[in-house]
Amino acid sequence: MIKGREEEFDLGAQLAYMNQQFFDASRNMSLLGSIFSETYNRIFRRNISFHEDLSVSIAVTNPNASSSSATVILRLPIYRRLV
Repeated sequence: MIKGREEEFDLGAQLAYMNQQFFDASRNMSLLGSIFSETYNRIFRRNISFHEDLSVSIAVTNPNASSSSATVILRLPIYRRLV
């Protein structure tokens, strides 16, 4: 993890096992794979913040069962006071 005053960056890796069971038993799978993840956060002036998250799962036992996801969020304050 790299952490500064206004930003933060983190990398991660995991080894995972997943057992998938379906209604059609011929599609059941036991998967062994790796999960690689990355997270980045930054705070700008006036309390504006940016968050980015990326995750990639690579199945070693079945390469067709790999997946990935990403999230990007930009938060902007709209109201200073609600009352």
